[in-house]
Amino acid sequence: MVPRVQDGSFKLKLRIGVRNFSSAVVKELAEKARAGKLKPNEFQGGSFSISNLGMFPVDHFCAIINPPQSGILAVGRGNKVVEPVVGSDGPEKPAVVTKMNLTLSADHRVFDGKVGEVKELAEKARAGKLKPNEFQGGSFSISNLGMFPVDHFCAIINPPQSGILAVGRGNKVVEPVVGSDGPEKPAVVTKMNLTLSADHRVFDGKVGGLT
Repeated sequence: MVPRVQDGSFKLKLRIGVRNFSSAVVKELAEKARAGKLKPNEFQGGSFSISNLGMFPVDHFCAIINPPQSGILAVGRGNKVVEPVVGSDGPEKPAVVTKMNLTLSADHRVFDGKVGEVKELAEKARAGKLKPNEFQGGSFSISNLGMFPVDHFCAIINPPQSGILAVGRGNKVVEPVVGSDGPEKPAVVTKMNLTLSADHRVFDGKVGGLT
């Protein structure tokens, strides 16, 4: 059960840049959620969620949307990295900065996700002519944005299916490859990102992550 912060966008505009935005409200709602004492108006009617695992050793993850909301933002922990930073005297210098991964999961029925579909089925879907056997009974989906400039994304499961695989575009990278004469040599190869979203009620997410 996810507590709802009412008028969140308005409060954010008022408190932008303040670290503990609505902290008292969120803390109270979190305590009521753990105690199972949330009122219907305190968890219903939300349009967007934030799932934060930054306090745990989790660098990156994909959060699942809470229907009928339109999206959810997954927040990973901050990590110290060395990056070039423009100094006060002008030129760039290496410096230690904190970076974190933020992953947005969005419902393509709300936002235009330009999901690649089989042409005939897509045309029938747009015309509202899909037969029940053409959209019911599936157990797994593949969402491909490889034809667009999208390297990585998280696709949303189509209930009651058990999972969905998000396919990003292929990119040319240089990696060591074993040559025909034996030793490794640098070569240009094509790599892509595949992201699996799995329903933990169907199978253990840890198993899915290691597959």
